Amino acid sequence: MGEPVRDGAEHRARRVLVIDDDPAFHEFVYDALGADAIVDCVLTEFEALWILERRPVDVVVCDMMLGHTDGRRLLEAVRDRWRSIARVLITGFGDGLAEQGEVAAQEVIWKPCDSMALRRAVERDGESPAAQT
Repeated sequence: MGEPVRDGAEHRARRVLVIDDDPAFHEFVYDALGADAIVDCVLTEFEALWILERRPVDVVVCDMMLGHTDGRRLLEAVRDRWRSIARVLITGFGDGLAEQGEVAAQEVIWKPCDSMALRRAVERDGESPAAQT
């Protein structure tokens, strides 16, 4: 028996790269996305760039605070170099986000996030939430 078919096109699992310095968030993502996605989780921007240069990725999910790095800068690099990759920013610092300038993500999810919000963001594959209505 083959894979399920969606809208006349063959369905394939999304390839998701998660960058977060919290291993507990990695476990949350594995649990939330389950068998519906191929998930790679890394702790640093250097690991993320290594994967992006070597493997196809559909969606990048990046925490805003990555130790010494600002996740927004990593998403800017992804946007500039790999335009077809959807970008999702995860943050617990929502109050000052708008004041800090442009965000290179198509979607922002606030921590603590629920599994449905994460699944919806990954399934949108770069479409803004408004485009889904």
